[in-house]
This record gives sequence, structure tokens and C-alpha cells, in this order.
Amino acid sequence: MAVKILAVDTSEKSASIALLDSERVVAEASAFSGGANAVVHSVWLMPNIHALLKEHGVSVKNIDIFAVVNGPGSFTGLRIGISAVKGMAWALDKRVFGVSSLSALALNARLSKMPVCALIDAHKGEVYAALYSFEGESVVRLIDSAAFLPCDLIAALQAKLGKEGQAVFLGSGLIKHSEEIKNSFKGAIIAPEDDWRIKAECVGRIALKMFLSGEEPTDVLGLKPLYLRRPEGDYKPLTKIIT
Repeated sequence: MAVKILAVDTSEKSASIALLDSERVVAEASAFSGGANAVVHSVWLMPNIHALLKEHGVSVKNIDIFAVVNGPGSFTGLRIGISAVKGMAWALDKRVFGVSSLSALALNARLSKMPVCALIDAHKGEVYAALYSFEGESVVRLIDSAAFLPCDLIAALQAKLGKEGQAVFLGSGLIKHSEEIKNSFKGAIIAPEDDWRIKAECVGRIALKMFLSGEEPTDVLGLKPLYLRRPEGDYKPLTKIIT
């Protein structure tokens, strides 16, 4: 049975959308938000979804599954992608699957025979990270997703992989911390930089697998960002109580 999937990622500086017909990637578009030619996700996303669907003669009404990265990642970016997908899925009464940014990122290295460590820059000196193993069609999470200080992540990886640390590393967390990784693990392989960004086609592939395995879709109205730590706006300064 052919399943049309619209996949969306706005969890980092790059944004990506993809149209899949089951396993086949029909089209993908991406943009990078940063530097002199910054692209604002909220401005870029919906016009490009409409353009991509129109170019390939697909109505949004014909989408069977909506897939969106629900975190961890940029607090604002996650809300933009999730809000857009929630609106479309709710209006059309369609299935929606929330997909981990780290799982989608790790899928870039799915052909690796070694474990894959996905790292996303969490700012404030931290990274979001998880460790995966790909065994045929199965994906095993060896270290759960969390926000780590680099030293704590290295300790967790050493406990799981040993000091050789034979694994593939990829993601935006390497921009600041690749030297620490290479100095800590002789067996570390740094993936090509093109694989450091999340690709919407991987988001769609994960959603398809969730659907085919019988996993329940995410409740549309209950779909929320997975932050792994509180947004900055939720932190309240301590005040001295005078009695």
C-alpha cells in the first residue's frame, strides 16, 4: 500500500521538508537559517510546503501521514514546525507522528557497522546526544537522549564503548566539540559535514516505520516539543523574601 508522507524539520538552523511515497523520496527542499542570508523558518516553511506539493501535483488533502521533528532542538524552531503540522493534520483529520531529532540525525549513518552518536548543539555549553546501533532494519538506542555537558557525554560513551570509543559521530554538536571527541576516542570517526544536519527524508522514513509497525500515531492536539530542558523563558530569577 502506497503511503504519502509529508515530513518537516525546523529543529535547528537548517530547515527541511520532504515528500515521500512510502520508501521513495519524491522531493526534498531545505534552507539554512544563519549568517548574512538568514532564512526565518516561520517565513520559509509554509510557502515551500505549498510549492513542493504543487510542483509534484499532490494536494495536501492526499497526504496520509504528517511527520515532524518534536525535539530536542531549538525551542522556537520546534514550535514553528509542530504548529504548522498540527494545523494541517488537525484540519484534515490525518495521522501525525512526532520524530526524535537525534534519531533522524543518526539515520544519516544507518549503513554504519559501528554505533552512531548523534550530537546537537544545545548551547550553554551543552549538547543533546544519544547513541544508536543499527542492526539490519532494527535500531537500538544504547544511550538515551539527554542534554549533556561534553565531559559527561564522554564519560557515558566511555562506559558504553570503552576508551577506544569506536563509533561514528555526527551533528551540529561537533562544531564546538569535535576536538574533544577526537582527543577522547582513538576510534572515533567524524562523519562528513553534509551528514551533520537533519534531513526530512529521514524523518519521513522513521514515521513510515512507526506506522508499518503498528505504532499509534501521536495525538494531534497533544503533540508538543520535547525540550529535554526548560525553555529559557520558563526560568524565573530567585528573589529574596524579606519578612
